Amino acid sequence: MTLAPSATTPPLDYDQPSKLSVMFSRPIRWILALHGDVVVPFTFAGVLSGNLSHGLRNTPSATVKVESAESYATVIRNAGIFLDIEERKQTILEQSNALAKGVNGHILLQGSLLDEVVNLVEAPVPVIGKFNESFLELPKDLLTMVMQKHQKYFAITDDTGRLLPYFITVANGTINEMVVRKGNEAVLRARYEDAKFFYEMDTRKKFSEFRSQLKGILFHEKLGTMLDKMIRIQNMVTELSSALEVGEDKLRIIQDAASLAMSDLATAVVTEFTSLSGIMARHYALRDGYSEQIAEALFEITLPRYSGDVVPKTDVGIVLAVADRLDSLVGLFGAGCQPSSTNDPFGLRRISYGLVQVLVEKDKNLDLRHALQLAAAVQPITIEASIIDDVHQFVTRRLEQFLVDKEISPEVVRSVLTERANWPCLATKSAHKMDAMSRGELLPKVVEAYSRPTRIVRGKDVEADMEDHLTKQILGRGHESGGLYILETKISLENLSVLKRYWPLLALNPRCLNIIQSYYISQFSAPSLANHDYHHLGSCGITWGSFNIRSSGGLLWSFWIILVETLGNDLDNDIGDYKPGKRGYFVIFLQLTDSEVDEASFETNEEKALWEAFLSVKNKIYPGIEVDDFFEASSQLLQPLEDFFNNVFVMVEEERIRKNRLALLKKIADLPKGVADLSVLPGF
Repeated sequence: MTLAPSATTPPLDYDQPSKLSVMFSRPIRWILALHGDVVVPFTFAGVLSGNLSHGLRNTPSATVKVESAESYATVIRNAGIFLDIEERKQTILEQSNALAKGVNGHILLQGSLLDEVVNLVEAPVPVIGKFNESFLELPKDLLTMVMQKHQKYFAITDDTGRLLPYFITVANGTINEMVVRKGNEAVLRARYEDAKFFYEMDTRKKFSEFRSQLKGILFHEKLGTMLDKMIRIQNMVTELSSALEVGEDKLRIIQDAASLAMSDLATAVVTEFTSLSGIMARHYALRDGYSEQIAEALFEITLPRYSGDVVPKTDVGIVLAVADRLDSLVGLFGAGCQPSSTNDPFGLRRISYGLVQVLVEKDKNLDLRHALQLAAAVQPITIEASIIDDVHQFVTRRLEQFLVDKEISPEVVRSVLTERANWPCLATKSAHKMDAMSRGELLPKVVEAYSRPTRIVRGKDVEADMEDHLTKQILGRGHESGGLYILETKISLENLSVLKRYWPLLALNPRCLNIIQSYYISQFSAPSLANHDYHHLGSCGITWGSFNIRSSGGLLWSFWIILVETLGNDLDNDIGDYKPGKRGYFVIFLQLTDSEVDEASFETNEEKALWEAFLSVKNKIYPGIEVDDFFEASSQLLQPLEDFFNNVFVMVEEERIRKNRLALLKKIADLPKGVADLSVLPGF
């Protein structure tokens, strides 16, 4: 350990030494501490500082004296040590390439291995060795992994990429090359003999036979074995494929691949060399005659293995990789394995970051919450709605990290994720476009324009939106699924009176135009209730939700649904007649509208012009609209808003006019919903 400050370093005060709990990766043998040519005296980890350092062992420069801080680099270089990392790296590359060229080959360069070797040696000396050609019958990935991970060797290939029976090791300092070569060859030979033994054990069986052995590998005590996990993935992939918009023609391949996925975890090779998981699955599948598509998917389910790794290329691999990560996230969160700030034993941050990376880089616009619910439905334990919320937020944080890593403004990232976090791919595209637009002229103008109506209506006595009212007062939070906005919760029958207190409010509210009995619903294109995952609770609860549907005439209708199930089959019950213990269930649809703007109440031309501009912009906005299209459409509001605020006083005394103007501004302020939260952007 060396501490050699320059002569300009201010004096150090050791009048009050502190007791340190020393933690260091290697034992501290000496401390060199100089200020100019003066030793800085102190003791650390039981070692007294001085002006001595050490070079390579078994050399005349094993111990060197450093006269001054300024001479340190020269003294160490004369002792045969390469201080500069880049110089060591260049030496390794040049000499290794020369050795590989001597056997008509090229080094198989792995960046992370090179960085590791550079920091393992101080005076690099590459040495070439050879192994028995018979080992080349083993899979190339197995041979190179043993060389790279276990021995820190560089493999050598020919011009076609075929592995040659040579390797390069990097020794440290002056050596007996023959001794080093023979020693490393012997070590590698033993490693390869082990690998050959394990490989031959595996190939005595068909690859499909390893599937059942997954029941002997525990995934989690609450979630079962790896076989249980893979059965869950099999049960998910059909619906998940549809959600990922993967063609039905690939569904059979996906199911076949799912029936084999991760079976290699039970093989002897992967048990011994765990980093080959997926790689050996692909090899064994091809060896047993499975198609290239299935074999590649068995490898791609493991991708990405770390931040920055490649992602699956095939749709089959994408489905499996996403399903595996969804199952792990939902299951482990449900089992109480959420990571803390200092501990993440299951690597859930890496798993969720990988999920984000796959969805974004492969342009898969997945409804995240719906996908999490698919995973929750196959878990062996109950997954509460709060767990889904926690996982959703957890993945959103990884998406935020992913976008910030791409050097997108944090304000832009937060703005987009507030509204579009449920669609990671769409959110990423939106963030990139908004970040670029933030450096232009249009976006700041639109942000400022939306800020004025938003600030005015915020906190004003505008009629509360019925959906927000019910959501906050009674029933909890909602989510989007398949383009529908669904709010679901369960209320015990004992609390039904709380719900019933709101019926007078609903009945008297002019925004509730009518109550539509279930037999009227046939005139609309209503989705089947069975397709919306409503959970009936027998005699102990209520399920409630809402969704939007379009009539054949193209109008958008908003419906609230309340399902109450008791013990009978009587479908004629009405909410007003319901009493605890009464048998049957009922379905009621309430048609709701937003706070309406009364055009007849407009008193100025500016109000009329702003209303017409709003209608024009609203007609151009749709779910999933590109942010640049949204801001371009919103530019139509700039001048009408300017004219409105210059000439119209909103908070007039007459209630009808005041509420009408506030309703108009509220509608304008709500236009960015589903696109971005502009309030977090500069200039709002």
